[in-house]
Amino acid sequence: MPKRGITFAQKMVDMNDSSQREDLRYRALAEAATAAVAGVGIELAAQKGLAAAVEYIHLAAGALVLWNESGEVKVKSVEAVHDDDRRILLETEVTLLAMLRKNFQVTAAYMELAGDPARAVFTLPIETGGRQFGALIGIKLESARLHDYDDFLRALAAVLALAAAPGKAGAGVTEAEVDRKVKAERDTAIIELAVAINHEINNPLTALLGNLQLLMLKNQNLPEDIAARLKVIEESANQIREVTGRLMKAAEAPSVTYTGSMRMIDLSGRKESSDAGGKPGGKKEDDRSS
Repeated sequence: MPKRGITFAQKMVDMNDSSQREDLRYRALAEAATAAVAGVGIELAAQKGLAAAVEYIHLAAGALVLWNESGEVKVKSVEAVHDDDRRILLETEVTLLAMLRKNFQVTAAYMELAGDPARAVFTLPIETGGRQFGALIGIKLESARLHDYDDFLRALAAVLALAAAPGKAGAGVTEAEVDRKVKAERDTAIIELAVAINHEINNPLTALLGNLQLLMLKNQNLPEDIAARLKVIEESANQIREVTGRLMKAAEAPSVTYTGSMRMIDLSGRKESSDAGGKPGGKKEDDRSS
């Protein structure tokens, strides 16, 4: 009997596998590019791109290595199937790839190395404007034609280069830098609000205090209870003025829990402001004093 060709079902399986691999290639580039554009930092962009690339090419490990002008490594993001794969890749970087770059000015290479196991490795430049400041590297623990993926790998290297380029948004953004940026934006918003509140409250407050003090000055023979109430009003008005004054320093004030999940800026200036369920200036629950 003649040999039967590939069945329709087998063709459909092959087409489905091919489609899934194309999806992986697209996801690897899309995730790296999306992270880069979002300015989340080169570490996260590399993590997303490398993870999808490892899955797409079936790499044992992939890594992004960046260095400064003096050659000092500043970022090393690694994605690996196993810890041993991570170790082998980093050892290959130190003992082979870095040496080739330094001593022989090799910028891009695909190599198959004999051994047990055999290894296929690559290094591609991370560069912008003709200046290399990093490398995209990977390893596969078997003989493989990694250069068949050259277009994909160079595209991934280009995306990561844009994300990591010095002076670009998101390049090397650390958690501390993000915190500083968030704090600066918070401080600016608080100061703008403080200026508005000072203007809107202090103007009528000045009129209130002026008229109150004039009333008390012209009516020094007021009944004692009325005079006491006016004095309380004056003291309260002065407290409001002090608070509006402290608003200008609100950027330095801590944020405390007010009630439930609601938080507020503590303007009391007192250390015990976080007592009484976090309400600023409050008393402790066991403080029964009046």
